[in-house]
Amino acid sequence: MYSAAAGEGMAILAFVFMPDHLHLLVQGREGASLPRFMKRFKQLTAFWFKQQFGESLWQKGYYDHVLRGDEDLVKGARYIIENPVRAGLVRDSRHWEHLGGDLAMLATAGDEESGGDLKVAATGDLEGVTAESTQRRGPDATWPNGRDA
Repeated sequence: MYSAAAGEGMAILAFVFMPDHLHLLVQGREGASLPRFMKRFKQLTAFWFKQQFGESLWQKGYYDHVLRGDEDLVKGARYIIENPVRAGLVRDSRHWEHLGGDLAMLATAGDEESGGDLKVAATGDLEGVTAESTQRRGPDATWPNGRDA
């Protein structure tokens, strides 16, 4: 993911791999293209996955949402990072191994008494920031480790 992002001028701000899909928050530099990045990322990972497991990985297409200037970048990252909690997979997103990104630690920062409120604020140009979700195979998919989707 990071090599595809670097090659296409994208920064990976937050991501979480769920059992049957991926949530991703990226920010593009001038001239970056989300469709080019997604194509490259999906090609690289699909090729590796097919070599390892002999199966297809991704469905065609993806869903995207461009964050506007009035949408909070850290809140977007937090929403992505908290997906395993909302899905009932873990009680705390810090226990989910399949997440990361430049804002992932900000999105999970906080302490128990404050209910996980952020202690740090992120600022920056939100142009070109995209929250993206793409489906993996289908509803009956299984990860290679045997965990149900």
